[in-house]
Formats: sequence, C-alpha cells, structure tokens
Amino acid sequence: AAQRTHDALLALCDYVLAHGGLGAPNRIPAELVITVTDQELAAHAGIALTATGTRIPIGELVRLAADAVPHLAVFRNHTSEVLYQGRAARFASKAQRLALFARDRGCTAPGCDRPFAQTQAHHAPDWITPGGRTDIDALGAARGRHNRAVGTNRGQWETTILTDGPDAGRMAWRPATTDQPWRLNPIHHPGQAKNLHPPNPHPPARADAAAGDTTRLTGRDPDRRVAS
Repeated sequence: AAQRTHDALLALCDYVLAHGGLGAPNRIPAELVITVTDQELAAHAGIALTATGTRIPIGELVRLAADAVPHLAVFRNHTSEVLYQGRAARFASKAQRLALFARDRGCTAPGCDRPFAQTQAHHAPDWITPGGRTDIDALGAARGRHNRAVGTNRGQWETTILTDGPDAGRMAWRPATTDQPWRLNPIHHPGQAKNLHPPNPHPPARADAAAGDTTRLTGRDPDRRVAS
C-alpha cells in the first residue's frame, strides 16, 4: 500500500507539471536548470552544473535530458526570446534569468561562491540611475548582499559589463572611487581560470560599509549551514 501511494503521488506530480498546473511558466524554481559545454556533451565526459550549485556527471545529465525540454542558450546569435526590455520592466524575465545562469553560473562578485539560485539580477548601470535598463548586456548575477553593496561612495563597489577582450560580456567589479583593475569571479568557471583577471584580495564589502562598518565578506557567512 505504501508503494502504491508513492507511485500515485509521483504520477500526480508528473501530470501537474506536464500540464502547466503550477500556473504561467514565468519562474525557475519548479524546473531543473543545468548548464554544460557542447564539448563535454559531445564527449559524454565531464561535469554539468545546476542552478543550485550541484555538479552532475555528463552521463547522468544525458539520462535526465531524455525526458526534458531543453532551453538552448547560444551566445551572440541567441534565440528569439525577448532579452532586451530597456526600461519597460525592472525585474529580469525568465529568459533573461536562464541566459544569466548560462553565462555567470553563480554570483559574479569576486570571492563569492553562492550558486545562481541564490542570486538576483543586478543592473549595471543601476536601474535607478540614468541609463539603467533591464537588458541582458546590462545584467549580472549577484547575491542580495553584494547587490546592495554597489554604489558610488567609498567602501562600496561599482560594476560593469566588459566589452572587449577574452572576458567580453562578463560582469566585473572594483571598489568605488578607485582606479583599480576590474575583477572577475573565477569560482564558478574553473575551466576558464586562465582567461580571468587576477583574483581580488578584497571581496565586496557589506552594504553598510559606507556607514563605518569595514567588515569584509569572504563569500562565506559564518552562520551558513552546510547540509551533507
């Protein structure tokens, strides 16, 4: 009886998901989102990454993808889904969030290891400033604390989307009011480390640093719980 009850619940969940029973598909949480390179997929070797930071062997990904509906992210010549909203909307769309995951994989702030599922779509330039827009070439993934640490005052950070070089299209950070080099976060792109800028010895500060708090973030919270 317990097994039949389990099977019935599983069948019900499959039916609801397959028939859009959770409402309009404008959010990511009910979906399994995975990024992988075409080279690894073709070779059936390597590791894929989910939006929550879980690593999946390519063999397992192929098995999962057999019953999945893929969302292909092709850079430069991308799909026809709307990725440029200008000032028509402040919040990133589902298509934009998927594109950000494919590009950033996690928080872009130097030294932060938070996975993409724990990030927000950060505007560069900021939405409230002149020129702020919700376009894919003006957005980057950033956890809430780092998102709020961006500003123009001493102790805050400024961000930009690089427009040239091997890292074009990536979001970079540097302390505000300085001329330090722009920094990238290599944590979520281990295979691209050779192309990244030098690591930043000072990760983004807390949002209240401008008020006199000089505590620095290391990308890991002391009260963060780790589940095995």
